[in-house]
Amino acid sequence: MEYRELGSTGLHVSRIGLGGFAFCITPKKDVEKAINNALDLGINYFDNARLYGSENKVENTLYRCNRP
Repeated sequence: MEYRELGSTGLHVSRIGLGGFAFCITPKKDVEKAINNALDLGINYFDNARLYGSENKVENTLYRCNRP
């Protein structure tokens, strides 16, 4: 995975991100699988917003993954 520096923050984010827009209508187990697959591929940029209605699924899955 290629990473880019995020401004002058010192953080490096993956060039490819995972969008959470459709996760509000996606079954929880499929959201978990998508997020875990993304993490396995080195993706560390997740686009999510309260407007999407999927923040709980994404937050809970990332919390349970317990990855750096």
